[in-house]
Amino acid sequence: LRRALAARRIKFLILEVHPEYLRGQGTSAERIVADLRSYGYRAWKIDHSPAVYRRVAAGHMDVTSALTPLTDADDLGPWPHLLWAA
Repeated sequence: LRRALAARRIKFLILEVHPEYLRGQGTSAERIVADLRSYGYRAWKIDHSPAVYRRVAAGHMDVTSALTPLTDADDLGPWPHLLWAA
């Protein structure tokens, strides 16, 4: 996977991140973010709230409105959903 990411053969990734599980595995969500950024990927947080899903599914909201650029200062929260692009 590292070779594919480094070569940017993977154009897009969608990750559902579980920080508590990752801590139990000896890593962190912040580490995954840092690793993907080191390969040159950009990230957006996906608003996965039921209200946003309903508005998007009903055509009342453009899907890009559910995306917020992930900044270095962002708190990832308890269960972030992230879109990554090469």
